[in-house]
Amino acid sequence: LKDIMHEFSDSSPIALTAVASFDDKEGPSLLCTVPSISSSNEFSDAVKNILPFKSLPENGVAVAFSKNGGEGEDKLMFLLKVGENESFFGVSHFIRLQKNVENRGFSQAAVIVLARVPFMGLLLQRLHAFSSEVLQTNDFMEQLNRFHQSLTKISFSELGYSLTYQELPVTRLLLSLGCSLMSIMRLILLEGRILVYSKSGFKASSNVFAIASLLPGCL
Repeated sequence: LKDIMHEFSDSSPIALTAVASFDDKEGPSLLCTVPSISSSNEFSDAVKNILPFKSLPENGVAVAFSKNGGEGEDKLMFLLKVGENESFFGVSHFIRLQKNVENRGFSQAAVIVLARVPFMGLLLQRLHAFSSEVLQTNDFMEQLNRFHQSLTKISFSELGYSLTYQELPVTRLLLSLGCSLMSIMRLILLEGRILVYSKSGFKASSNVFAIASLLPGCL
């Protein structure tokens, strides 16, 4: 991580901010991005074709059904792989709102941030404060631009490594799994497949990253 942070000492590791929504005909799709995506390359293709599905998961909808009479929210941590050698750390804040004008009676949207450094807890905090208000309006392009600029002004190179563990339930994971954690670590090292599931996308994704944080070099 120190090598990565040194690389971005003179520039921002924030790669992209975006808003995604669910279209009745197309499914999850991007509404806007900062910076805008125009040229066709591995990064733009991954952003257009994969990112909307990662930010608007089905389990987020399941959580929303059980809250506030049909409305709800959730947040996610994920990894977006671009090509063979590049990956981006992603976070999204998902909101489901009841709207009678929609064919399904509700709308879904998410604000997303992609970064080259794993300070996902910090980004989620900034994201939640921004998206809770903005996603309930239709005029968010200008606000998304301002939000992106505010993120690029963060001096990530001056942040402590301990902030990578923010929002990761490492302590609770160690206490709840106990000796079983060693079996999980062995499976990971042997490239075995492990299924992590939850009614909350945040609980599932944060626990996956908590496990990854215990392996040197994974975060």
